[in-house]
Amino acid sequence: MPRVQTSIRLSFASRLNEVCDDMKLPKHGRQTALAKQFDVGPKAARKWLIGDGFPEIELAIRIANWGNVSFNWLMTGKGPKREGHADTKVVVLGEVLESMPPDDGQQVFDFIEYKIQRNEGFFVGERLARYLAMIDAFKKDRDKKA
Repeated sequence: MPRVQTSIRLSFASRLNEVCDDMKLPKHGRQTALAKQFDVGPKAARKWLIGDGFPEIELAIRIANWGNVSFNWLMTGKGPKREGHADTKVVVLGEVLESMPPDDGQQVFDFIEYKIQRNEGFFVGERLARYLAMIDAFKKDRDKKA
């Protein structure tokens, strides 16, 4: 196998092991614990952990969300690991909203903002600020494209 591909897989394995450390998965039995967490066979988990392969894209998204890390960071090592990362759910939401007519997308933004502000007991402090900043960023992106 070409060296570059091997290097990319080993780098992914290193980041995955870092996520597993963050999530307190024990080093001994990690392959089994990871396999159970994502309902895959131990051989698949072992390949990811040692750099012999990658998970399917949907599974990689689940792993990133589980570890609260950026999908881009997990797969490529680029961008921030956590702080300010674009959650994959946010990316999908952005793609959906971009495919809508501008007025419909604006209505969705307004509705989400309204619901967040009405449920302040749940969306408090940092969480509220993060969601509102995300909505503002979506609106700015939409304005730039318009």
